[in-house]
Amino acid sequence: MADREITFEAADNGGSIKIANEVVMTIASQAVSEVKGVTVASTLAEGIVDMIVKKNSQRGIRINTDEATGLTDVDVHINVAYGIHILETSWAVQEAVRKNITMMTDVKLGKVNVFVDGIILEKEPKPQKVKEEKEDKKDKKDKKEN
Repeated sequence: MADREITFEAADNGGSIKIANEVVMTIASQAVSEVKGVTVASTLAEGIVDMIVKKNSQRGIRINTDEATGLTDVDVHINVAYGIHILETSWAVQEAVRKNITMMTDVKLGKVNVFVDGIILEKEPKPQKVKEEKEDKKDKKDKKEN
C-alpha cells in the first residue's frame, strides 16, 4: 500500500503535484452515487464514525497504488437495490468510477474492483387493511347520519 497521496512528477518545471487518496476516494464515491439503485457500502465502525464526526466519508472505497508500476487500483464496496441487475449495475459502477477518476485526475488506473456487499430491501408498506377499515367505519357512520 502506498502513501496517502498519489504523486505526479512534472519533468518540465522540476516540481511535483500530489493528490491525496481522499480526493480520489471522493471522486469514486460521487461516481457511485450517480448509478441508479446503488449506494456505497460501509462497515458498522465506519457508519458510527460518520455519525460522530457528522461527515459522510468515503466509506467502502479503498485506494492502492503500486509503486513499481505506478498503477492505482480502486476497490468499491456497494449495496444494490433489490430487483436491479447486479452484473450490469456493477459494470456501470466500474465504468463511472474509471471515467470520473481519469477525467478529473489523470491517475493511471489499474483495476476497478466492485464488491457487492448487500442488497437494499425496501421497507414493507403499512398494511392497507387498517386504513380501509377506518374508511369503511366512516362511510357507515356517514350513512347512519343521513
